[in-house]
Amino acid sequence: MIYRFLDHELDTDQHEFRFAGTPVPLSPKPFSFLEYLIRNSDRMVPKSELLDAFWPSNVSEAALQTTIHAIRKSLGKDAGAAAIKTYHGQGFRFVAPLAVLTGADAEFETTEPISLRELRLVTVVSMQIR
Repeated sequence: MIYRFLDHELDTDQHEFRFAGTPVPLSPKPFSFLEYLIRNSDRMVPKSELLDAFWPSNVSEAALQTTIHAIRKSLGKDAGAAAIKTYHGQGFRFVAPLAVLTGADAEFETTEPISLRELRLVTVVSMQIR
């Protein structure tokens, strides 16, 4: 499968990351991490979920930050900020417009990320005094 966004392509079959058709070095962990964010682009992915998915329980959040930094560096200064949104203290979300190629003869389908709705917990307290 090929994911195309902002002049970049993430080719999961060839395990290759490209900018304008030219391969860009991206080590396996950041590659898989970026793929995970893309596959879950319809929502903010919590830091705890990312830590559980990619590292053993004894690894700190610094590993997560290092991986995000490596991805943004490979994307480039402007594209890194445009592709991955940081929810400080909470998680990350892939927000760039995305085209997906699923097979050799398939057409690219363009998808816009679904907007993330803010959910708030509400507590209702009711009391009757006699």
